[in-house]
Amino acid sequence: MKTLVTFIFLLMNISLFAHALRIETNPTGKLGVAQEVKIYYSEYAVGQNEEFKDWYSDVTKFKLYVLAPGGEKTELPTSEGDNFRKATFTPNERGTYTLYIGHSSKDLSSGWLYQFNTAATVSIGEKVSPSLVKEGNELQIVLDPSGTKLSGMVYFKGTPLPNANVEVVAPSLWSKGFKTDSEGRFEIPSQGKGKYFLEATHVENTNGEHYGNVYEHIWRCATQIAILSK
Repeated sequence: MKTLVTFIFLLMNISLFAHALRIETNPTGKLGVAQEVKIYYSEYAVGQNEEFKDWYSDVTKFKLYVLAPGGEKTELPTSEGDNFRKATFTPNERGTYTLYIGHSSKDLSSGWLYQFNTAATVSIGEKVSPSLVKEGNELQIVLDPSGTKLSGMVYFKGTPLPNANVEVVAPSLWSKGFKTDSEGRFEIPSQGKGKYFLEATHVENTNGEHYGNVYEHIWRCATQIAILSK
């Protein structure tokens, strides 16, 4: 019965599923130089970012964090851009910084809770594997740091997630869905160099209460931008 309910929900909410938060920033930075960060909410494959008035529920009230290579977590204040929110931070150590958001929207829909997760990495000096966000980003994509292939892992609450859905949108807007293997890994054939959008999704059938309203299912998404150099 739960499988049937999930299938019906997917059919009825395709347009909502296609919308997600995403963080965009230069994947490399310099010590002591301010790094600009932008956060969008959109259906990426359509190529049009939503205006603030159209953002779902209270999604504009997300909190943005940066996790330094040494493990220090800092909340970054954001301000409004044209159709995005923006922030800056200044790297002060070498390694990989991880920016992330984990936001559960206030409004439910027919017993469903929607959670938006997104992350981005910034390498200062040599590229190294990013840190896994242990709290505040329940569904996370961790990419191979080489920048030459589309591969990585999907984690759910810090544990590799087998059989997770991963959709990719290539620079040409070619898109296709994939699944993680039994160890939570995925590898996607390259469509050439450029910017790729990846989105992992996961449905959890569980009961709980959110802002005084009871939910029976949680739909989570996690997004990440990958830049292939060749």
